Amino acid sequence: MKKLLTLKTGFIAYFAVLGLFLALIFSALQHLTSSIEQLKQLEAQRYQATTLANEFKRVTESISRQTIAFVSSEQPEFQQNFERLLDVFTGRQADADGLSASMLARFANIDLLPDEQALLRSAYDQTLALSQIQIEAISTASGQFDDGAGGVRVALPNSLMAKVLVFSQQYTKAAADIATTIDALDQQVSQRLDARLEQAGHTSDRAFWLALVALALFFLVSALTLLLLYRSIKQPIAQGVALANELASGNLTARLNLHRQDEIGELLTALNGIGEGLQRAVEQIRHQTQLITDGSQTISSGNQDLALRTQEQSSSVQQTVGTMNQLAHTVRQNADNAQHADQLAQQASGQVRHGNQAAESMLEIMRDIGESSRTMGEITHLIRNIAFQTNILALNAAVEAARAGPQGRGFAVVATEVRQLALRSSDASRDIEALISRSVEQINAGSQAAASVGAAMSETEQTVEKVRTIVTDIAHASREQAEGVEQVSQAMTQLDQITRRNSQLVQHAAATTLLQLEQADTLSEVVAHFQLDETATQAESQTVDAPEPWSDAPAPKAGPSTLRLAAMH
Repeated sequence: MKKLLTLKTGFIAYFAVLGLFLALIFSALQHLTSSIEQLKQLEAQRYQATTLANEFKRVTESISRQTIAFVSSEQPEFQQNFERLLDVFTGRQADADGLSASMLARFANIDLLPDEQALLRSAYDQTLALSQIQIEAISTASGQFDDGAGGVRVALPNSLMAKVLVFSQQYTKAAADIATTIDALDQQVSQRLDARLEQAGHTSDRAFWLALVALALFFLVSALTLLLLYRSIKQPIAQGVALANELASGNLTARLNLHRQDEIGELLTALNGIGEGLQRAVEQIRHQTQLITDGSQTISSGNQDLALRTQEQSSSVQQTVGTMNQLAHTVRQNADNAQHADQLAQQASGQVRHGNQAAESMLEIMRDIGESSRTMGEITHLIRNIAFQTNILALNAAVEAARAGPQGRGFAVVATEVRQLALRSSDASRDIEALISRSVEQINAGSQAAASVGAAMSETEQTVEKVRTIVTDIAHASREQAEGVEQVSQAMTQLDQITRRNSQLVQHAAATTLLQLEQADTLSEVVAHFQLDETATQAESQTVDAPEPWSDAPAPKAGPSTLRLAAMH
């Protein structure tokens, strides 16, 4: 049966109906709550009105009792109680609960009708009027009257007159009228509130039954809607399960006749598409299985030929590896010899450098000796000058001794000795100066020879350093050559291992190809289990020739059905 509504619109309509009923239930519950709240308020007003009326009566009766008690006994405490109660009634004094409002003001929180307010005002005025009689009776009994100016006027107490005032029929009637007025007020307010309570109760009952009816309709409509949705979903799902069972059993020709346009219809259409896709996929698998079988046979023969060629290549590689190992050994020996020559060159360079340093040290020493010789020459020149000056002083001393005569003989002898000593010092200094001059000449000659030796050693060091550099380059080149040959040897060894591995892989590929042939046969048997529509297959399929093995022809492309099957896996 064709469905005009989809599941989405159906659920939307269902939730819309549920929302409507929920709004109705909420409105009924709100109305019920409002009615209950009104009942509570009316009950509170009724209780408050009755309580205030009783309080009104109690206060007026207490005032009357205190008046009669004072008139009868003339005890002061009764007069004090009277005054306190009257002040509480008029609001001039707070009561025991702390309220300081008058009895008339306490009814302000109650919504009274005009006639009810008139009754309350009448009772209040009657109480005030009666209180004037009570005050007069108390004043008569005590003999103390108010003079009107805030003072007290004293008179003779008249107990009998006071009793006449409080026990008279007029006083009794006035007190009874006050009670009657208060009872009338209480009765009228109670009747009015009872009527409103009865009306609110009827309203609450209606709201309660309305909520019950809305709730019952809500459950009834929900059950009917869910039943319709269940029936609209169960039947197509059962059809889909039956189709899936047929496809699972291998009957790929099973299809459903669909007339639905909702989501269930799309699901069943997708199931029909799955059956068609599986049918096309199985057709492709059958065709591809045959191609795999043919290709596997060709690959098997090619693998056998490749295995023979790989074995021959492995033999050639092993011979090459042996030759490269010998070459690597020879190059390694050359590198070791070059390394040893480099070490010898380094030692020779060190020795030449040491000799050059010794020559430079000797040259420095000769220079220091020359400086010392020049210093000694200066010293001998100074000594010769001192001897010359001493000789002159000795001559002067001899002249002075000759002038002195006999007293200067001893001094003349000393002067002669000093002059001879000065002459010997001058001769000795000339000899030393001559020796130092020859020493300086020899030192200069030695310095020139040492400089020549240093220059020769420097040239020798440079030559040895060049030889060392060349030997180092040869050693480095030999080492790199040995490493290169070693790498080639390792590469050949790895190539040998790869060749052996390739031979094993080719043998394994040959065994795998045989296993693939067996699996292709098994796959053909499995695919043969499926039932296909042969007429549709012949009309839709196209013959695809298998390409020649090892040719450049492209393989047939996988169709959409094949791609969908691969995605499923």
